[in-house]
Amino acid sequence: MAITVSSRPDTVSAAYLPTRYVMTSDKMPNTIAAEINQTINNITTVTSTINSIFGGVFEEGDTIIYLQGSITVSLATGEYVKITGNTGAEYDGVHKVKTVYGSSTSGIFTIETTYTIDAAGGSLSKYYKDFSIVSDLYIDSAFAVRMRAQVTGDNNFVFDFSRHLQIYLGSDVETLNATARVQAENTAKPFYIKYAEEYRIPDSNNEPIITTQTLTDDVSNTKVAFNTAIQYVDYRNKEIVSTNYNMNDFTTASSTKRFLTNMPSSVKIGSSEHFFLTLPETIVAGTYVIKVDTYNSSNALIASNNYATYTGVAAYRAYNVPSGTSNLSSVITAATAYYDVYLYNTTFSVQQTEKKRFIINRDCKPLELRFEWLNQLGGMDSYTFIGHQNKQSSIERKQYKRNLNAARVIPERQYTTTQNISTDTFTVNSGRVDYETSEWLQELFNDVETYVIIDGQRLPVQILSDSIDVWNTQGNSYNITFEYRFAYDKITQRN
Repeated sequence: MAITVSSRPDTVSAAYLPTRYVMTSDKMPNTIAAEINQTINNITTVTSTINSIFGGVFEEGDTIIYLQGSITVSLATGEYVKITGNTGAEYDGVHKVKTVYGSSTSGIFTIETTYTIDAAGGSLSKYYKDFSIVSDLYIDSAFAVRMRAQVTGDNNFVFDFSRHLQIYLGSDVETLNATARVQAENTAKPFYIKYAEEYRIPDSNNEPIITTQTLTDDVSNTKVAFNTAIQYVDYRNKEIVSTNYNMNDFTTASSTKRFLTNMPSSVKIGSSEHFFLTLPETIVAGTYVIKVDTYNSSNALIASNNYATYTGVAAYRAYNVPSGTSNLSSVITAATAYYDVYLYNTTFSVQQTEKKRFIINRDCKPLELRFEWLNQLGGMDSYTFIGHQNKQSSIERKQYKRNLNAARVIPERQYTTTQNISTDTFTVNSGRVDYETSEWLQELFNDVETYVIIDGQRLPVQILSDSIDVWNTQGNSYNITFEYRFAYDKITQRN
């Protein structure tokens, strides 16, 4: 008698997609051989004669059931039975056991159901009243929530913990010029469940109360949830990348294992700008390094740098890998035109991730406005807009009018401003970008957490546009334009 977990979430799961456990139980519907399909001999009422035969254990007028054949079902007062196929279906349904004669497997008992007519035939099975499966969710080894599920039409018990996992996940905003790899504690969290059956069991007074059975610990099947939204069809750069919510690209260590970003394989970056690549870590053994290969303007390799070495990393976590020019200033020289960032396992001599290329743009521009945003995969992306920016200010005034005194005193007011609500709206343009970069930057339109970097500070902003304008200027050259405002009100005095 047990619960079977027929389906668990993927080892690496996107929290903004269904995170489902599917279970079955041999108690609902009851498939326990010893407790089902007992043949009913007859159902009648307890008369004085019948009661005397059984030593007066029953009450006259009660409905009594006699089973026949080999009796295997064990019953007790306060438990439940289900009858099917009874002659005329007079007693088909669920009934509470009132009194059992002799041993629990005597096959002679009364039910708390009003007698209507003698009946025969059909079968009887033990029934677990108000049956459900409870499942306790543990996130980072701490209890988070308990859920209950009733049986579905296909005899399954389904739990979807995605909404609860989302509450515990968020972004990890690192120090702009950080030089060390940092665990992204909010981007990914391990989780597992404990589960048990729950149904009515008679207490010491033979009253059936809902009782939770002993919990089974599923910690050996720990999974990890990422703050990620994978599309059913991942369509990027004019091709279908994956289907059916596939996260395999982020979990299998290889030269194609992806970072948590949809950025193109190469992007432009200023000579002193930050960037972090977020890595979903699945390595459980070995030593690996952050590799930074630098190249000059003639495409010649300057150095293949082992930027940082790590041993014994925690599997199924997320890490932010320093990748910007300001983060890697110790290995980037004035001769560096571009560089590649990736991870390499020195123990097994194998590349662990894809390579991302950063092309250094040392030209000065009138506008250099760097945005940072929580991307759809859970990492933090950054890009500098170098086109142009317009500002529009608006103000809403609340005024109070009063009657002037007959004898006026300068500078007495008739109108008084009680509140000013001022808003600055900015329209910004990316400057020319290629198609792949334009596709990536359109994530800003759906973003829920965006910053603009000004004088080394992150300032939170809100994207205001209902749509983002994408202009194909010429050939493979595009412009991205949208509106934003700072994510706080301007403070003004009141009169």
